Amino acid sequence: MTDSTERPLKVFLCHASGDKPAIRALHKNLLNNGIDAWLDEEKLLPGQDWQIEIPTAVRNSDAIIVCLSNNSITKEGYVQKEINFSLSIAEEKPEGSIFIIPSRLENCNVPNRLSKWQYVDLFFIDGMFSTKGYEMLIKALNTRATQVRAKPPKDIIVNPNYPIAVSAEISQQMPQRLKDLLNSGSRYIDVPVPEEIHVQLQSKNIQDYLFCELKMRETRATFVFRVCKAMSSGKAAEYLIRLILPHLARQDYEWSLIYNGKIIPSYHTFTTIGIQSGETVFLMGNHKRPIVRPWMSQKF
Repeated sequence: MTDSTERPLKVFLCHASGDKPAIRALHKNLLNNGIDAWLDEEKLLPGQDWQIEIPTAVRNSDAIIVCLSNNSITKEGYVQKEINFSLSIAEEKPEGSIFIIPSRLENCNVPNRLSKWQYVDLFFIDGMFSTKGYEMLIKALNTRATQVRAKPPKDIIVNPNYPIAVSAEISQQMPQRLKDLLNSGSRYIDVPVPEEIHVQLQSKNIQDYLFCELKMRETRATFVFRVCKAMSSGKAAEYLIRLILPHLARQDYEWSLIYNGKIIPSYHTFTTIGIQSGETVFLMGNHKRPIVRPWMSQKF
């Protein structure tokens, strides 16, 4: 493998097919961190022999993330062959190299053959990974990048959680006002599309998404987020609050989005709400039924 700090770190995602929703989310996050993550459904071309291409990808990778779940550790099939092949490649690496990274997607046993390596708890719940777990994964990959002289992952880990880097393609689609907010220090959040909506979408046209400014009283920070128009406001609010204030999300709060001074019913989609790209919404939580407060109609 060529020694060059100009090339991105190459990471292979070893996983069971039943864990695809979590793996797609992990793949997207790693790409946003500047990591060349190998995922079969994204990398394999029609007509290629996957029994040749997958082992080649494993051998050419700088690190292998072995994604573990109750599904993957009990399933027979090619995922076990991938793990065994990865272990054989690991034997060729110098002592102290970070190559195999067992990553638990849920509470499950780590197979004995992987137990010599410290695992990380990513715990994929409701479309989100554990904040601490993902941060530890990026730290490990940063160390590996130093070992192989690859480009280190983008440092986008920010307490209390990580913002997602904005690609050039997304930036072109964003209203100028929101671009200015990002240039002024606002953080960007890409709200993931739930699996059931992802299946229904016929294309990824820009018409399927919109961009909004997000404000809230629990923090003075402002955010810019992109969301699928077919997503419900309740799902979006739940994701946003868990990303921004995960310590509050664990309490008995009900979270709602506020638009034009009114609470958006959790079952309404962004299409039915009528929000236009570039507008502002507020995020608010209460122990009981959310109540419109005077501050909602005031400018921050």
